[in-house]
Amino acid sequence: MENPIEPLESPVLMVATIAYQILANGELRKLTRPEPEFCYAKGWSEPDQAYVGNWLEGFGFFDVHFPKASTRPATEAEIARVGAGELRIVGYEGTFTKRELFPDGNRGEGTDE
Repeated sequence: MENPIEPLESPVLMVATIAYQILANGELRKLTRPEPEFCYAKGWSEPDQAYVGNWLEGFGFFDVHFPKASTRPATEAEIARVGAGELRIVGYEGTFTKRELFPDGNRGEGTDE
């Protein structure tokens, strides 16, 4: 049975340390990062209580599940440290500006309630 994923209105830039890749046989592969790193959420999986998306950098695992407990919206300070006005998101065509990632200042707050 396929896990239903509810799409978010727009991708949300987040920070995470743990993600799970769902393999073809249904098994989970845990992907960890020693330090919190940028990822983006494009959907929500209610049964898994996890955001669904990709790491911004790395090997290109697609549609991994980022558990709610280890994932949070990126802060403005974290984004400022990157220093770039634009980010290229794997899996989406084009480049997103910070304003497009955070419409009306919403950085994903309230999407996990």
